[in-house]
Amino acid sequence: MLAAAVAGMGIALATHIMAGEQLGTGQLPQLLEAWQLALAEVHAIFPAGPQLLAKVMAIVDHLGEALSKP
Repeated sequence: MLAAAVAGMGIALATHIMAGEQLGTGQLPQLLEAWQLALAEVHAIFPAGPQLLAKVMAIVDHLGEALSKP
């Protein structure tokens, strides 16, 4: 859907995470700037244990940082 909007075939409802690059480069204009999606909660579920994998913590930390930006 995002590719179709970039190609001029319509509009798309996308988050800044999905379309940030296209918005930044001017490939997509932001429409309805005063309107925003409702906030949603995101939960990470993984097995508890004394040896939590570094990879799991890295992705959880990354998502927490990326999703907390407006």
